[in-house]
Parts: sequence; C-alpha cells; structure tokens
Amino acid sequence: SLDRVEFLAKSMDRFTEYKIDEAHRQELILRQRSTPSKYFQRSLDVSKTGAEKVFDTQRSLLTTHKTGTKRLEAMNRFFCDQEGRKGKQEFQAAKNSAKTAKPLVKEYPLYQELYDKPLRPDGQRRPTPGMAVMVPLPYEPPESALRHGMSQSLGSLSS
Repeated sequence: SLDRVEFLAKSMDRFTEYKIDEAHRQELILRQRSTPSKYFQRSLDVSKTGAEKVFDTQRSLLTTHKTGTKRLEAMNRFFCDQEGRKGKQEFQAAKNSAKTAKPLVKEYPLYQELYDKPLRPDGQRRPTPGMAVMVPLPYEPPESALRHGMSQSLGSLSS
C-alpha cells in the first residue's frame, strides 16, 4: 500500500506541474492572440487527454521499474541487518521471513476511475482528514463555524 500512496502522491505532483504549464500556455494564448477563443478551446479540448497521459506515464513508470518489489527487497535487507545485530538465530528468522515475503501487487487506478469518482453527496461535508499521530479526540469544528459568513438562505439549505 505504500507503493500506491507513493504513486498517488507522485502523480499529484506531476499533475500539478502539468496544470501549471497548461495554465501558463492558456494565459499566453489569451494575451498574444487577436482572436484567442479558437486556440483557447483547442487547448481545453486536449487538456483531459494530456492529463490522462501524465497519469498513465507515471503508472507505466512505476509498473516497469517494479518499485514495490524493490521496496520490499530493501526492507528485507534492513530487517536482516537489524536482526543480525541481535544474534544468529534472529538473523536466520529474518532471512526465512524475507524468503516467504512477496509484494502485494495491486493495480494502480486509471485516470478515468479517479476522474469519474463522485466527491460526496450535495450538502454533506467531507470527513475530517486523519492525522499522522494518534489523537484521542480529533477536533471537529462546530456547525456554526462552518457557516460563518454565509447568508442565512445558503446556510439553511443543508440544514
């Protein structure tokens, strides 16, 4: 699952870089053309396929380089080294465990799967993100704080 997290994080970085470059190109189109609408529309038309290509490139890169297998091998070497410092029996146990360990191969998600994924039902907040450390009582902001500054008509829609 660490491989999948790495895939999504790296894909997010590459996707962000792609969108920044795309926004820059579109800005230049709007600034430098006397009739930018045709060129701007063409830029928008290729946007989704370009984003999908960025995502698929990252997907194939991780698949062909077998990062999950390499990560498991590195972890096995680390554990063998650590257990070897404790003693011969511990080293042998770590070595035997490493022989039986196999990477969990899960398909990386396709761009279209993530693109079509529904965000959340209308009117519902997304769940509070988890934290990297254990917190006995996570902070949940009160409803009044979530509606602060909104007009009463908008605030009453989801109530």
